[in-house]
Amino acid sequence: MTNTYTETWFIDCKHYGNAVPPDALSNAAAWANAERPAVLLCMVSGFLSNGAKNWVDDYRRNNNPPFRIRTWERPQL
Repeated sequence: MTNTYTETWFIDCKHYGNAVPPDALSNAAAWANAERPAVLLCMVSGFLSNGAKNWVDDYRRNNNPPFRIRTWERPQL
């Protein structure tokens, strides 16, 4: 017996020469909050700034979003 599981992911890709700032992630979060995917994935070609990582943690804690937030930085691509 095989089970099938389907979920919607929203993927936001960022290509910055330096660290990705927190404000670069807020539009994707607002979009995901309106559309309600299962996962919001923020893929960055470099790395997230410490401020962006803190923003993600704060967003999860303060907003309790109906979706999971995942981040993939350069080493994970």
